[in-house]
Amino acid sequence: MTNTGMKLLLSTIVPPPQNRERLVKQVKDRFGRIKKRVAWFCGSYKEASALYASGESDADLKKRAMQTYEADHPEDGPFMFEHCWVVLKEKPKWDAYLERLEYVEPDKRKFSVDDEVGQRFTLDDDKEERPPGGKTAKGNEKQRTKVV
Repeated sequence: MTNTGMKLLLSTIVPPPQNRERLVKQVKDRFGRIKKRVAWFCGSYKEASALYASGESDADLKKRAMQTYEADHPEDGPFMFEHCWVVLKEKPKWDAYLERLEYVEPDKRKFSVDDEVGQRFTLDDDKEERPPGGKTAKGNEKQRTKVV
């Protein structure tokens, strides 16, 4: 999401006080906190939907996800970002982010703790290995034929 996209999202969620402009760092830090908790709730919602019972409404499913979230994260209290989750769950970029998050090993997630910001992690260290290029593949093929 771009900086302007984050500003737009956060301005619709939490409008800033009159005559006050937020710094880009403030917006990024706030979105980092929101992103972390919404990702946790998505995990709880996925877990609750895996246990879907016949005749259960979406409200019941969300209620069970809320209970799971509160049980998993008691220090955070109830889930406060439902309005953010409603917006983000429809975005393809958010789905891609959650998929990347599933495949990253917990050891590779970097946590940085700032007094004002709290904990957040980045997925930048998870670099996908690229396949060899055309010239490299041809060179490897020639070497294999010479050896045999």
